[in-house]
Amino acid sequence: MLFYIYNNIILFMLEHDHLDTADLLIQKLTYYFNQQEKDYYHRARLFNLQGLALYLQGKKEIGLSLIKRSNLISCLSEHSSTFINNEKNYLSKYLTANELKNVFDFSKIKL
Repeated sequence: MLFYIYNNIILFMLEHDHLDTADLLIQKLTYYFNQQEKDYYHRARLFNLQGLALYLQGKKEIGLSLIKRSNLISCLSEHSSTFINNEKNYLSKYLTANELKNVFDFSKIKL
């Protein structure tokens, strides 16, 4: 439950350009989930939040890298296509079409 509350608040902060507050909350969430060694779903979601925050701060290359890492974990753990499509739809508010295509391109990964 903690993750979902933080997740929604962080997304709200990012959407309203409160990047410093989002960063602080991401740091707190990162610290908490670093203690949860095998929680892949929340780790993936955390990479996504970190990546989007960095992207919006102008650190696009590392931000896109973290977003792609998150998406790869989701792909490898066989999340539903609905989940992946929801991610694409949400990220399309921020990323260019080429960036969006790149962060969901796993063609070089042997699945």
